[in-house]
Amino acid sequence: MERETKKVTKKKKTQKQKIVEQFLFMLDWLILAVTLAAATMVLVKVQVMGILPAKFFVPIVILFLILLGLGVFFTIKKKGQIPIIIVSVIMLGILIYGALAIGKLDKTLNELNNVTTKSMVFSVVVRDDDPAKSLSDIDGYDVGYYKNEEKIYDANKKLKSELGKVSVNMKSYDSQDAIVESLLNSKSLGAIFLNQTSIALISDSEEYENFEEETRVIGTVTITYQVKVNDNSDAELGDTLVVYMSGIDTYGAVDITSRSDVNILAFINVKTGKIQLISTPRDYYVQCPLHDNAYDKLTNCGLYGIDCSEDTLEQLYGGDFEIDYYLRVNFSGFIDIIDELGGVDVTNETAFTSVDGMYFEAGDLHLDGQAALYFARERKAFAAGDIMRAKHQMAVISAMVKKCTSSKEILTNYANILDAVSECFQTDMPASIIYQLVNHQLSSGTSWDIQSYTLEGEGTRSTEAYSQYGRSTYVMLQDADMIAEAKKLIDEVLSGN
Repeated sequence: MERETKKVTKKKKTQKQKIVEQFLFMLDWLILAVTLAAATMVLVKVQVMGILPAKFFVPIVILFLILLGLGVFFTIKKKGQIPIIIVSVIMLGILIYGALAIGKLDKTLNELNNVTTKSMVFSVVVRDDDPAKSLSDIDGYDVGYYKNEEKIYDANKKLKSELGKVSVNMKSYDSQDAIVESLLNSKSLGAIFLNQTSIALISDSEEYENFEEETRVIGTVTITYQVKVNDNSDAELGDTLVVYMSGIDTYGAVDITSRSDVNILAFINVKTGKIQLISTPRDYYVQCPLHDNAYDKLTNCGLYGIDCSEDTLEQLYGGDFEIDYYLRVNFSGFIDIIDELGGVDVTNETAFTSVDGMYFEAGDLHLDGQAALYFARERKAFAAGDIMRAKHQMAVISAMVKKCTSSKEILTNYANILDAVSECFQTDMPASIIYQLVNHQLSSGTSWDIQSYTLEGEGTRSTEAYSQYGRSTYVMLQDADMIAEAKKLIDEVLSGN
């Protein structure tokens, strides 16, 4: 009787083992199938993007096939099922992480390149001593606007919608000066309605240098409109690349039409690994091809589109090259990117305290995002003003490039970095070019040599600047010797010398 009981117990144990083995067998095949599907999608996507050179792509494929083959072999033999499951789950996790990272990268880069809209911000401005605090307080006011302001009809329409039941009397003027005079001097207007870039131009003139102190913005409306997008998705990376970096030194969205306070040309020789940054001061007095070569401040060219700034810079430096792509940057957005990168390292030539109250020692500094922004924006602490600011901005850009090409944070914190990038960058550089650059970097392991050069000039005042004609505004006259030196540096990089 006891022997029969033992046999039954042994038989039941064997059945349980078979059930477990069958479950593990099915689980093995399921995980292997999901892993194969995930790997196929990731590898096909990577191949289409062209982001990995063959010397990395082929070994990765071979390694995966070997691991998959071993998994299939041991699954068929029903040996080492639990270890196979563990290894397969790890592989699947890596593949899922890779798929998410690649998908996020591709989506972000294509969004940066797909610039289909631009925005303009219009402000309602009152005198500083006016009791109005918001749009609801200007009921019954006379509001002046410049009739030739771009998109003013759309802006007026949206303002009326924003005002709701608040009633105002909109008055058309033939010039911006007449509007300002009517607001500040004759006080025949209670408020004015202008594009914020027009306000910047007014404040930049000697006649109205205290405009921002004498007025207050009590409300804004934003006009967004469609722009044409050129399809350059099939572009090929050559031996050299010229990129125009146009910087907005303000807080806010990067797609807003504004003056270009930072104007840096990056001349990149992909073969030699040399990058020459040439910075042109915002107040440089340049001839603008768009306006029949009339002189204007370089920063003002940004008001007429990125192409206007590009054409002006190409002409300034001799026209022996063409700008391939632009990169529009909002420097205030650098805070998040730099923080996600873990900070950047720069060398500070002279100790100074920024207007924001942060002290910077001379020497090598490690800066977090906020400190890097203060460092890059400061100009009032230096006699050289914008020239020193341009140098600091190039130092921050160079530090970011070095961090991005050598830092593990790119892999471990890619999602947050890409989110931050999408908030402060716009470009017409297609994702394919960026992928080709990454491919080249992985293939060659290039150690980039980044040099910078900033133009200088003599400051004076002019009433002839195209965008501020008739008003006395500060300009920086061109230095022929420094322009000649810049041309020499450009030629050296592009020619590979």
